[in-house]
Amino acid sequence: MKFYILLFITVLSLCSAMAQEMYIKGHLIDQETKIGIEGATITISDNDTHAISDKNGDFTIMVPGLPVKLQIQHLSFQTKEVTVMEAEVSIEMVPAIRRLNEIMVKESEEGVIWQKTGKELMKHDHHTDIGDLFSNLPGFGVIKRGGFAMEPVLRSFKYEQINLIYDGGLFISPACPNRMDPVTTHVPTDEVKKIEIIKGPYNVRYGQAMGGVINIVTETPKYTGSHVVGVHANTGYVGNGNGFFGGLGLDIANQNKYLNLSGSFQDFDNYVSGGGQEIASAYHTADYSIKTGWYPDKNKKLQLTFRQSFAWDVLHAGLPMDTDNDQSTVAILDYEGNFGRSANKLWRTKLYWAHVDHVMSNANRPNFMMVEATSPVQSNTIGGRFELEWIFDNSSVFAGADLRYIGKEGNRERLIKRNMMTGEPLEMPMLMTDKIWQNSHQGTTGLFVEMEKDIAQFNWKAGLRGNLNQYNALDVEDDFAAEYGNDFDKQMTSFNMFSSLTYALNNAHQLSGAIGWGSRAPELVEMYINHFTVGMDAYEYLGNPNLAIESNLQFDLAYRYKNKKVEGYANIFYSKLGNYIMGRVDTTLSKKFMPSKPPTAVKRFTNVPDAYQVGFDWELKWHLSPNISLVGGQFYTYAQNESWNEPLAEIPPLTSRWEVQFNKSKWNAGFGSKLCAEQDRVAPSFDETTTPGYVVYHAFVSFQPTKHWYFYVKADNITDVEYVDHLSRPYKNMSENSLFFEPGRQIRLNLKYTF
Repeated sequence: MKFYILLFITVLSLCSAMAQEMYIKGHLIDQETKIGIEGATITISDNDTHAISDKNGDFTIMVPGLPVKLQIQHLSFQTKEVTVMEAEVSIEMVPAIRRLNEIMVKESEEGVIWQKTGKELMKHDHHTDIGDLFSNLPGFGVIKRGGFAMEPVLRSFKYEQINLIYDGGLFISPACPNRMDPVTTHVPTDEVKKIEIIKGPYNVRYGQAMGGVINIVTETPKYTGSHVVGVHANTGYVGNGNGFFGGLGLDIANQNKYLNLSGSFQDFDNYVSGGGQEIASAYHTADYSIKTGWYPDKNKKLQLTFRQSFAWDVLHAGLPMDTDNDQSTVAILDYEGNFGRSANKLWRTKLYWAHVDHVMSNANRPNFMMVEATSPVQSNTIGGRFELEWIFDNSSVFAGADLRYIGKEGNRERLIKRNMMTGEPLEMPMLMTDKIWQNSHQGTTGLFVEMEKDIAQFNWKAGLRGNLNQYNALDVEDDFAAEYGNDFDKQMTSFNMFSSLTYALNNAHQLSGAIGWGSRAPELVEMYINHFTVGMDAYEYLGNPNLAIESNLQFDLAYRYKNKKVEGYANIFYSKLGNYIMGRVDTTLSKKFMPSKPPTAVKRFTNVPDAYQVGFDWELKWHLSPNISLVGGQFYTYAQNESWNEPLAEIPPLTSRWEVQFNKSKWNAGFGSKLCAEQDRVAPSFDETTTPGYVVYHAFVSFQPTKHWYFYVKADNITDVEYVDHLSRPYKNMSENSLFFEPGRQIRLNLKYTF
């Protein structure tokens, strides 16, 4: 009898288990074409179970019971989560609209080799320019020469080693050889929607990418099919530096047309360091932009953008001169639409023109009594790109061509008022003209093909690019011609290629690996500058038309983890660098200007045959409770010039950041710290010096009483520490010698209104 009772209980238990576990049969279709979708990945939320749809869009998946939540992912469709109540289900998927001007960094790739930084970075704090946005991103340092015109350093890569573009292609070349007007200064941070980052040579669609790609995506009204009127405004104050800033924008749209008008300003005085020293850092900027567009339908878009940016009386304590005036003008025409009658074929076209007028002088410098120096210089950048995209069930292919032309001209006018040896006034001041850019030009034409394919739980990307780089100089100084001859027409070819593979073990774990070959042709300052101070040091630099192309063979391995409590990533990398370009003292050259003033030698741009970098970066967000999170990260780069047996110059030190965040309804608050280790790996050939480590603390509170109003208060450097970042340039040609110290304690206030 006991046997039968036991058998009955066993059978009942099995039936109960079978009743709980069951199979769901599903069918996936394109919402627009009603055709079945092959190759989609269907997973159960918070579960490792998954299935792949077949060529008809059908799938079968075992579930623990009903109801159950399923997540459907496909390269060509928007990710969708549905709650299934029945054993058979039909699900419609919305095609992914490839947004114009975006690289399309997917959420599943966030923070690994690819990174996407959203509006939250810009929402809270005020940033002086685009370069300043990178001061709190893992893996980045920031070069500072003053309070304005900052530039990011990614691991050991800087300047044109990073392909920094706007809206999927716009590049603006600086007119100033000292980079007082880098690409980061010509678009205000108020317009930034998000930043897409590729940490390495793992993209070929947007130009030569030796060390990485940074795509700054600006705000554009979205297709809504309805009438929309919006207003957004912000204003604020920074106490240390007596800084005021503000912006105003207007959005108007009807069913298929839109107009966006925006403008902003900044007015900042010198700030005071933690030690009480006034730091020459004042700057004044203003800008405006106009965007207008037309959607013939929701998958086609034509957009025209015009913007101007202005800067004046900008102090650059880390450079020998200051900006008197800087004005940039940019015009862009974009189009995206279907190619032919197929919705799975897209073509994109971008045409742009950028002109920069820059005037710098030594009017505020101690040597002004000896010589008045003024340099009006200009740069023109003209470019365009054409791209076709084919979208298949589980893959995409991109192919296209691009062109970038850069022309630079301008001279330095020197009025010598006193005898350089005795200091006595001259009876008749002497006017001298020095050719800075020698009317130099660079043109780059590229052809590329890139693909992405989903294979079950794998995502594979690969790309190949070829570049033709052409140079010339049309107004060459006699001494430069005597050094290099009279033939300045140069031509170089280069290639970029990469392959990456991402494997999703389940919803929580992801592994990524990538290998890429990146290259960069020399920029015009490295080719044609003629006895001009352009580096961190005080040496005259001489360009070298015989430079070879830089190269970077890079490997990355990354791991990403994400669940409801903890999310984060860790990444390690190695780069083998060839023909790295930097200046080196050449004893065969004589100093041209003020030859008796140290340093009396001249540096010539040259190729370093062998160098490498290795390092890591990681970031973690731990949700301690529904309202409290701990966010932290750390990065480090070890870079070595093997040929010269010394470290590579200007490498950020080991840096850690931690912040405790409180989020509840309308309130947000946080307290955090930044810890930088001592940087004692410095390059003697670059006149680098060791930088002490430091720890600084900050705190903030924000309040959003309604969806229209937003208030923000932040205290930086709470303990009023005097410190300096390793990448900040020391004082040059100033009345005193000093490091460029960071601001002491300061309070920031920000008020925003959106309607």
